[in-house]
Amino acid sequence: RKLDATISNDLDVICLKCMEKEPPDRYQDAGSVAEEIQRYLNGEPIRARPVRWPTRTLRWICRNPAISALAGCIAALLIAAIGVAVYQRAIHTFDSLLSSDTNATRKYLDDVNSYRWILNSRLAFVNAADPDRHMRACLALLPDDSIQSESLINYLVDANLQEFYLITSELQTHCPWITERLWTLASDSSLSAKKRLRAICAVALIDQSLADAPIRDWILLPSIVDRLETGEDSNEKAMDVSGRVYEPSYEEEKLLVQDCGMRRCLTNPYLFCESFRRAPLELIEEGLSNLRRSPLKNQVAEAFEEWPNDVEVISSERIAIAIATSALLRGKITIEPKQLADLPDDVHAFLIGHLSTVSLNPQIVIDYCDAIHVPELEAKLLMSLGGVDLQRYPAEREAWKSYVVDRFRSDPSCAVHGAAEFVLKKWGMKNDLKQVTSSLAGQPNDNRQWFINSIGIPFSCVHIKPFIFGLPDDIEYKNPKEVDQREWTIHRNIAVSTREVTNADFDQFLTEFPIYKPNPKEVFDCPVYCQWYHAAMFCNWLSVKEGLAMCYEPNSRGRFKEGMGLSPDYLQKNGYRLPTEFEWEFACRAGGHGLRHFGNDPTLLKYYAWHGDAFGRRRAAAGLRPNEFGLFDMLGNVWEWTNTLDSANRAKDGASLKRIENLMDGERVVARGCGYPTPSEQVRCTMPFFPSPADEIKAVGFRVVRTLE
Repeated sequence: RKLDATISNDLDVICLKCMEKEPPDRYQDAGSVAEEIQRYLNGEPIRARPVRWPTRTLRWICRNPAISALAGCIAALLIAAIGVAVYQRAIHTFDSLLSSDTNATRKYLDDVNSYRWILNSRLAFVNAADPDRHMRACLALLPDDSIQSESLINYLVDANLQEFYLITSELQTHCPWITERLWTLASDSSLSAKKRLRAICAVALIDQSLADAPIRDWILLPSIVDRLETGEDSNEKAMDVSGRVYEPSYEEEKLLVQDCGMRRCLTNPYLFCESFRRAPLELIEEGLSNLRRSPLKNQVAEAFEEWPNDVEVISSERIAIAIATSALLRGKITIEPKQLADLPDDVHAFLIGHLSTVSLNPQIVIDYCDAIHVPELEAKLLMSLGGVDLQRYPAEREAWKSYVVDRFRSDPSCAVHGAAEFVLKKWGMKNDLKQVTSSLAGQPNDNRQWFINSIGIPFSCVHIKPFIFGLPDDIEYKNPKEVDQREWTIHRNIAVSTREVTNADFDQFLTEFPIYKPNPKEVFDCPVYCQWYHAAMFCNWLSVKEGLAMCYEPNSRGRFKEGMGLSPDYLQKNGYRLPTEFEWEFACRAGGHGLRHFGNDPTLLKYYAWHGDAFGRRRAAAGLRPNEFGLFDMLGNVWEWTNTLDSANRAKDGASLKRIENLMDGERVVARGCGYPTPSEQVRCTMPFFPSPADEIKAVGFRVVRTLE
């Protein structure tokens, strides 16, 4: 082939085998050669195999022994030189670490990781007589040897402030379980108060479940209060309200704990909310129990009731805590419905969780819902019942179950219907859900804002009005394909499936159109993943099943593959289809104006969206909170196909309005919704994804819509 490149690989291999030097490597006789050539002429695989690179290399070495020996010597010298350089660098890192000041120690700890195989033995023999050098050696050994944590704890209680932060940071990373040992020190009455307080501060920094508020306000402040009441003047280190370690004077300590501590912080609404925000549940319950018995409870409730009107209270979660706690103390929700409805979406989202966290009697929520007649607000308050432990209310639970089932069955609001479904699932009442859903499947909606179609998919009827589409310019991280914000109007109303199409739904289609065999390992209530073409086929199948107009046209060969498209008047047809990108975002926002339908606070995502799980999986559809249209999983779980194509310069020009026709595999279709691998900072109503219509990606599914007549 080096002489004539037109010779085929197989013929070249046959010729080379004939010319092999050693007889065992050649064909045994002329007949074997003839058979091999005949196989080549017949287009069959030949038996000979080309010489692999190890054999070729060995032959070259045998032919060129001098050059090979020289190359080997050079390689050995290079390896030795690199080894010496690495060793010298390791020793330099070792010396620099042990003599470093605290600010530079962390950098050298990172550098040690590259030379650990050289340095661990040296670090283990650093003399404990020099505490500074020994402490740094223990820090370096900690990732491989957790026993070093004992030595570090001994240094921790006497270290200076910078060393204290350094040691706690490394213990948090490599030995988070060490908090039990620190609590033992904190409880050891034989130690000085200074060392015990140091141990408490270390726990606050190491154990994230007890960080900041609970340690500071529920544990640390009462101990300071006790010392103040005994008249002790102390310069021991404590925590300020931001969680930093500092050295307060006696007067500063008085100011710090004014009306605080285990009981006192309950009469200080600001500090109470700070404590409540991250306190363990048992501490919250204990604190609220004390508060309910306090003669000051009405004063605390009155103070909380002012928070929604106080412009200085900018924390949505604090406002939600204030509303929930005042309801608990008053025995009723006192905030006016209009005032509550006008609060930001983030407040509503936090309130859903905190109404159950304070163990508010569910009947208080039910009575408020029945009195206000504001469906969107009723839905949000109703969702708070999902966090109620019914076992605590044996006498009332059956009545409450019946109440929620009735709201699910007969309430005309799609928001309330979705909220009731969420609560029933949280209460483990899936069988009741199935029975009601089956009884309503295929029935007319009777002026309800929702209906259940013939195969059991629930829909919300969405009445569209002008809305803000796209992302504002002031967002730090912006996908270059996210559309700039603009006002948009859609001139039709639509019905949107409240959940993504599941494997169980899709299997009904596959029994009639077996385009592929269902995977028996797929969970039936998880969203199905499929090509855009298959989603279009499902929509047409469902339209025909219910006697509706089909929205998709096959290609010239009558197949739903490359070359297919949408009917010219598909937006006017009443059949099932995928949403346009504009329809999808309107449905996702559900009247909201933030980055997400529940507001802007990313800490709330875990209640609404399966996300940030790059190695995870699809979850059961409709398992988290719905939006105000009663739609589940509009963010998270899987990306959702739309009927909109990708387009050039879409950020400035907006989403494409071009109808899909003669669709090619190489084109890109917009998917929305942010599948489960998406990190939290990117999960929002405007984030797009652009797979090919032929792609079958586990994180891409779909939901269906219909144009309402």
